Amino acid sequence: MPKTSIQRKVKVLIKRLRKLLIQRALLSGLLIIFYGCADNGLMAGHSECEPWCQIQVTDLGDANLRDVWSDGNHFWIIGEDGIVVHYDGASWGTSRPSFQDLNAIAGNSKGQVFAVGEEGTVLKWNDGQFHTLPTPQYSRYSFTDVTANANGTWIIGHSDDSSQPEALVVHLKDDKFQTVWQPMKHSPAPFFTGLCVTDKGRALIVGGVGEEPKPLLLRGVIHLEVISESLTDLPAGCASYGETVAVIDREGMNITLMKEQETRYIDANVSASQGQSKFQSGSKPAMWLSGEQKGFAVADAIVMFDGYGYGYESFSSPGVLHDVHGDAANNVYAVGESGLIMRFNGTQWHTIRETEATLWAIWVSAQLIVAVGDDGTILINPENRL
Repeated sequence: MPKTSIQRKVKVLIKRLRKLLIQRALLSGLLIIFYGCADNGLMAGHSECEPWCQIQVTDLGDANLRDVWSDGNHFWIIGEDGIVVHYDGASWGTSRPSFQDLNAIAGNSKGQVFAVGEEGTVLKWNDGQFHTLPTPQYSRYSFTDVTANANGTWIIGHSDDSSQPEALVVHLKDDKFQTVWQPMKHSPAPFFTGLCVTDKGRALIVGGVGEEPKPLLLRGVIHLEVISESLTDLPAGCASYGETVAVIDREGMNITLMKEQETRYIDANVSASQGQSKFQSGSKPAMWLSGEQKGFAVADAIVMFDGYGYGYESFSSPGVLHDVHGDAANNVYAVGESGLIMRFNGTQWHTIRETEATLWAIWVSAQLIVAVGDDGTILINPENRL
């Protein structure tokens, strides 16, 4: 449901008050946070995890954590009030390079990591710490998602001004920002629900336009073209693998697999012979692809799809799921409300609960699994096992 102008103003006032309290606490020495410096000695007792355990990180407090990304060795976690948690393979540390809420984080094979957030905040990892990139031109925007590869970094966001609902797409390369898409003035208000990029740098941004939204799909390397006619239903999320991009509609009924010269449609009515919606109204599905034609989508249900045979399966979930990730098609994890963790072993889903806090994001690597959520919750599984 869209926020009213009063709700937006209250949110801004609360954020400003919270930021002021943190700043005063820092000045008075009540919080000891070293910018860009890891707090040594924070190594959790990983050997004691059976197989999951919750770690305690100094100076993290009860900050709500929103996203996690890993290059396979290091892990970066971001959250509200600019909090950053970094694991270097030996110890966990915190820093606060910004006081703005951070919403998303992503990196690439070049060792570059970017975090984005409120009031146009963009952070770049360099020399062992995050640095703020100057973005005065985007100060009235909230950046909600980011993805990066060797061809550049893509960011999507929306205006914080309720009187001027506006979305935009930004491309970043060599620390230079370029606005590559904005709606024309007086046009129906657009919104974005997903951002993904192929290995060759072709971006795909999905969303809707208008109060009774019509599908919106943008695609391109730098100059984005509108190809919304490729979709018949409002897209709610997307994911990429190699040169393939998958898009799922808001009901979890239709999946579109798009490659350079090929488009495949997986229709639940045909492949599963079921005509009812899989996701409830208002759900925000997350997606992960295990291959060019295979993947998973989660919300208040779970959808598995296979583009080779146009296969489609759906499963019920004991709660709303917010993220899904894996390192193989038979080792997939999803996390969600009230500490819900679900794992797919290639045959069936198992339910795990290790906390009561809502979990928002998970990353699965061969060495370590990290799930993050509200109240400073960081769950780890150091042996990548059930």
